Amino acid sequence: MATIKVKRGTRSAINTAASASGLNQGELYLITDEDVLAVGTAAGSYTDVNSSAETNNNFRNRIINGGMKISQRGTSFSFAHDGTSNGYHLDRFKIFLHNTDEYDCTVSQYSMTAAEINTTGHTKALKLLTGTAESAIANDEYARITYRPEAKDIQDFLHGTASAKTITLSFWVKSSVAGTFGFNLYRYVSSGTARIINLSYTIDVANTWEHKTIQIPGDTGGNLAPNDTTAGFILIWQLASGSDRYSTAATSWGDYATTRLMGNHSDAVITTASADWYLTGVQLEIGTVATPFEHRPISVELSLAQRYYEKSFNLSTAPANNTAETTVIYSHMQSGYGYAVPIIFKERKRAAGASTIVYNPFATTANRAAWVASSNQAFTHSNVYSITEIGFYVLNYSSPVATPDSTGNIIAFNWSAESEL
Repeated sequence: MATIKVKRGTRSAINTAASASGLNQGELYLITDEDVLAVGTAAGSYTDVNSSAETNNNFRNRIINGGMKISQRGTSFSFAHDGTSNGYHLDRFKIFLHNTDEYDCTVSQYSMTAAEINTTGHTKALKLLTGTAESAIANDEYARITYRPEAKDIQDFLHGTASAKTITLSFWVKSSVAGTFGFNLYRYVSSGTARIINLSYTIDVANTWEHKTIQIPGDTGGNLAPNDTTAGFILIWQLASGSDRYSTAATSWGDYATTRLMGNHSDAVITTASADWYLTGVQLEIGTVATPFEHRPISVELSLAQRYYEKSFNLSTAPANNTAETTVIYSHMQSGYGYAVPIIFKERKRAAGASTIVYNPFATTANRAAWVASSNQAFTHSNVYSITEIGFYVLNYSSPVATPDSTGNIIAFNWSAESEL
């Protein structure tokens, strides 16, 4: 049986050997501090071929809903300088418009064409479409799309230690405007000053899907990431930034300051009317190589997303009043006072105290259950209590009929719960 020999060493040791022309073409090297396999291409060079610790592991992708298949809150969302200027849209992804005074846009879940699926391997994407453009980006303005992984999910990155691992972000992107765009990674720390690095990617050809890879060095400075259920990183796709946020260069890891939040890159998506920007196939993993996107079963991806947002509605129904959809139904015979209805989440929430909303299936009356036996009238009160990681209960009282039916009365409502970062 043939034996394959693999030499071992840190990234620094391999680089030193390459500088001294001490490598051999075709020889394998295991980079021990990054768990990366490399191969010599000449006496003085080598290339990474994969991440030996991560390539065959399930859940190597630390991004939930990177394929943009889950959009529980709805499929189209409006944002504007004079209205809702920030919020979640497709699950786990958020937009933030800061101090813009003209801009408005829609963010939607986009369904790929057959040709686009053939190119990207993905059926859905996040689409941002500019309506009214910002005529110019003032010093204090910025716009960004963000994703926040939970701190417990990135502990093995070892950032804040001497063994901090290189991580790789990959994604598919398309826009009606070409140019160089900013990507920034903000790192939370358990104590002291947060950390930041400003990077970039280039859209070479407008209106064309392109696959981008950004290698992010391990951060050996600063303190450790918090080891809890708060945010560990903010991944920032920069769409516009005023000079207040990029006046200090931060192309390598450093302590965070507001002047280092972003880089000086294209603002064209925000300053061009009807410009669009698409994103899908987002993957963040340990190592220096972008491995093929990890397509997880839809049931698994949904359950991961439900740790942060869950609803009782059908998956295709955007949470709202007056949908005629009844997902919680019960009966009681007592008039005037209520009945505590326990709700158990499908997935344990990130933290207790999730923001919980009750919806009326048959009227626009917010936060009220419907009394089906009395022409779908709304209760006077539908109060939510005891919101834990695993559920809550709803108390409906002051019924709208004087005497209950002797056979019981049907009560109906829907709900949503958010425990985002």
